[in-house]
Amino acid sequence: MLKIMLKANFIFVLMFLSLSCSAEKKITGDFDDDTSLTLITKPFEQSSHKIETCGKRKKPCFIDEQVFYGGNGKLPTEEIIGLKFKRNDIVVELDTSSIFNPGISDENIKKRFTVQEYLGRNSYRVIGYFGEGEISYIGHWLIIDNRAIRNHLSDYESLVSLIFEVKKDLGIKY
Repeated sequence: MLKIMLKANFIFVLMFLSLSCSAEKKITGDFDDDTSLTLITKPFEQSSHKIETCGKRKKPCFIDEQVFYGGNGKLPTEEIIGLKFKRNDIVVELDTSSIFNPGISDENIKKRFTVQEYLGRNSYRVIGYFGEGEISYIGHWLIIDNRAIRNHLSDYESLVSLIFEVKKDLGIKY
């Protein structure tokens, strides 16, 4: 009897794991210069994260102790679990922490990402435009010699405000 129960539990676990793995979604876009990007997402599971709220209305503002993008004042429904830059046979993982509800599909991945050669050989910049419906935030990564750094992640309002502040602070006139 114990053997039958163990087998039944084992089969249940295998079925559950296969269902949870099948919820992952991979979207790949091929770009110039033998490069591609693969975005991997899965449904957001609130119980797997530490959620903190802020303000009088107690809106979610931190996920896993980080400010997050893609919620628009609500908990996200989808999270990015990977973004891979591939050129020839070399794969470089890009930092996707704090990015939720990317709004990226097979149909729009090449519109939502730009991949450009940067400083010459083996260096690229990747720009991602994220958000469901309207594009609401932007990420920027540099890939140099098969290593990556995300050097920008913000909403558009913050980006525009920052540009005006820099111009004002440094007296730049153009």
